[in-house]
Amino acid sequence: MSLLGKGMALKIIGAGNGRTGTKSLKLALEHLGYGPTYHMYELFERPEDHKFWQEAIETGSTDWDDALADYQSIVDYPGCAFFKSLYQHFPGSKVILTLRDGDSWYESSRRTIYSASPGFLQRLIITAKLPFNARLRKLLPVFRVIDHGWDDVFEGKFEDRDYAIARYNELNQKVIDAIPPEDLLVLNLGDGWEPLCAFLGVPVPDIPYPRANQRSSFKVNMKDIRHGRIPSFE
Repeated sequence: MSLLGKGMALKIIGAGNGRTGTKSLKLALEHLGYGPTYHMYELFERPEDHKFWQEAIETGSTDWDDALADYQSIVDYPGCAFFKSLYQHFPGSKVILTLRDGDSWYESSRRTIYSASPGFLQRLIITAKLPFNARLRKLLPVFRVIDHGWDDVFEGKFEDRDYAIARYNELNQKVIDAIPPEDLLVLNLGDGWEPLCAFLGVPVPDIPYPRANQRSSFKVNMKDIRHGRIPSFE
């Protein structure tokens, strides 16, 4: 149970896929007072959370109050895959759909989050390290949660560019169709503070909108994770 108590009901749900500015949105929400914000990276720092996400994968839901007790907002995968369940569970919550052009999204995803998923050879290497690396053993269930994104959400066909982009567009449209317009913000990559702050009813900060999780730092973080090290997540 959270040390912060039940007062941390989720307020903001990020429904956008990875590589649509989700880490930048996390930092923006935290700056605006809607943190802490759960991002996929939290799952690597809290691998025991895999039990909640595995249950959600199998049943469509989980004990969201317990799973997200310490957070006011959530962005990125795996949360985006359960945006509707989260929205229905937390009355008064709002949804932010981060978007970028489909071709740009595919190239960015292919070169980062998709290529970072351990392949067959990498899994053999990881398996060989397991007896000597306790943290890596804890991360194995996390890798299985990530596999759900590629094997189920994208039906194991992400390498088919046309299919993947069509599926990406379909997922985004499902969000638009499911969430009432007054509770939904479609935030395009590069839109900055203004539409976000207008949606939340807060002043626009006098600092640049965050820009995080660039490709070079992402690859370093994923290399650290596969070796069982604590990444910087900068």
